[in-house]
Amino acid sequence: MQRLFFSVCLLLLINFPFVTISAQNTDAVRFFDDEQNRRQRDRFIGLRMNSGTILPTDEFTSTFDTPYYQSLSLRFGFRSTGNNWQDFAFGMPYLGFGLYVADFPTKREVFGNPIALYMFHGGKILNFTRRWSWHYEWHLGMAFNWNYFDPIDNPQNIVIGSSTTAYASINTYTRFRITPRLDVNAGIGFSHFSNGARRLPNRGMNLITPFVELAYSLDNRERTIVQATPIAPPVRFEPRIDYDFKFTLSSRQIAVDTINIGSRYFNHNFPVLGFSFTPLVVPNFRYKYGLSLDVVYDQSSNARAWREWYNGQLHDRVRLAPFGERFAVGLSVRGEITMPTYTFFANIGYNFIRHTNEPRTYQIIGIKIYPREELFATFGVRATQFSRAQYLYWSLGYTFQGRPIRRRR
Repeated sequence: MQRLFFSVCLLLLINFPFVTISAQNTDAVRFFDDEQNRRQRDRFIGLRMNSGTILPTDEFTSTFDTPYYQSLSLRFGFRSTGNNWQDFAFGMPYLGFGLYVADFPTKREVFGNPIALYMFHGGKILNFTRRWSWHYEWHLGMAFNWNYFDPIDNPQNIVIGSSTTAYASINTYTRFRITPRLDVNAGIGFSHFSNGARRLPNRGMNLITPFVELAYSLDNRERTIVQATPIAPPVRFEPRIDYDFKFTLSSRQIAVDTINIGSRYFNHNFPVLGFSFTPLVVPNFRYKYGLSLDVVYDQSSNARAWREWYNGQLHDRVRLAPFGERFAVGLSVRGEITMPTYTFFANIGYNFIRHTNEPRTYQIIGIKIYPREELFATFGVRATQFSRAQYLYWSLGYTFQGRPIRRRR
């Protein structure tokens, strides 16, 4: 079911520009700082209660008779107020942070009680009435305090191999305004926990999470869900082609056959380095698309690893493949959704050069943030078969902005 998480993310990437509110073509990033200075406040706090189920993704979770799960989230965020053009152009977005505590009543001794800190972002898809609307929301953060795999103390838990994992979730819900300050939200989400193969085993955990939430506005303002006349963007956007250069740093572990020990999970991190070049067509301020050349150096490619006894002690042994066999080169189709403060991107690619038995096709999803106008940092995950994470990664890149594309008359 990890396949479902990547599939839904890619589907969201393709369809998101068509389900949100349209606006004239402009550059959101260029005017974001000026517009933010004039923005009114609409702060809110929320209490969200989830009660769902663990999806069977491996031989352990498939044996659960009662895969019940529950959680509680305390959230704080800022809503759009509708006093600038970006609010209407991006579907009245909101942003905030949450504290999440999970519980697995029937498997508490195996998984523990993980706690997550996460950022959330959402926006409006459709208004039904003045008080009733349909929204989307995603979460990204880190989860701590797992009871992780141990070959002696916790051998059952082949799902989570480390005490810390990444946490991601996509959600859809309806919002009903009870009073000008109080909303009730009800919806369903899909959540995923994984450490991106930084520590094995890492089958990952997937959850279906229906939820209900009470959200209270801290600012004394008469809010409305019905949009007023959209505010026009300040200038006309000119389509162009941008050129992204990105350098990636990560590490991963591999599963091996072992000698004289009861676990095949080898605690050794192999470095991963990457470079990509991506020309991106920028038709408007909402999204970009293009082809990416992806070059990856993976020290674990075709590596042999084992454990053996020597002088009464157990030693880890690693034998690397020849240097040239550690590279993979691929081409991927890439799409980006541009928001005022970040960009969400996804790739589907094919390795035409590779020296391992791993699948040639690969997928990448991640978040891009611009601390400066053209310098960006990303956080993402690379996977195969829409289900198996190869590694989490950080990267640093630079965007060279191209000249406007002249339109044919």
